[in-house]
Amino acid sequence: MDGITYSFFKAYWDIIKNDVWKAILLCFKYGKMSSSWKKTFVILIPKINNPLSPSNFRPISLCMSIYKLVAKILLNRLMKVIHALISEEQIAFIKGRAISDHVLLAQEFFHKFRFSKSKRGMVAAKLDMEQAYDSMAWDTLKQILELFGFPIKFSNLLMDCVTDLIFMIQVNGVILERIVGKSGFRQGCPLSPYLFILCSQLLEKIWV
Repeated sequence: MDGITYSFFKAYWDIIKNDVWKAILLCFKYGKMSSSWKKTFVILIPKINNPLSPSNFRPISLCMSIYKLVAKILLNRLMKVIHALISEEQIAFIKGRAISDHVLLAQEFFHKFRFSKSKRGMVAAKLDMEQAYDSMAWDTLKQILELFGFPIKFSNLLMDCVTDLIFMIQVNGVILERIVGKSGFRQGCPLSPYLFILCSQLLEKIWV
């Protein structure tokens, strides 16, 4: 995005580390980061051969390295408590949980639906969330952070990482007009999967 890669940080860390940490500490102090850090290139990756419509592409966000450093620090702190916040039924992206557990659970459920004497009235529902990351409202994230009691400064910086983003889509090597994001989480941001499963807890509470 800005031409500054992780290899640059590694090679010159002894020289730049004090300035980098001062900038990052200011983010945590005020719960806000520089808007220039949130500029994002969007590269379109084809989902199929010979794509013919925008839905045939997967947008991948290329974030600035300094943004990812802040996001990674936030994520490391979030991971210390996420097991206590996410229900046991949610296995995606959670260390120590495997999708194979859900395969066995599904088999047990359908066996009970077919053979249990108490199967009358049982219902199974499958929910497919199309463009799930893109459709998630930022207000939902704000509500879930308040619901779980995250510290205000932490929540503010987390919200600042995902809101008021500037996207620049690159098509065939040409950068199109800038777009200001209004909702959703970026594919390519290290925080996105975990923020999404946090927000999905609201949906689970509706169904349970």
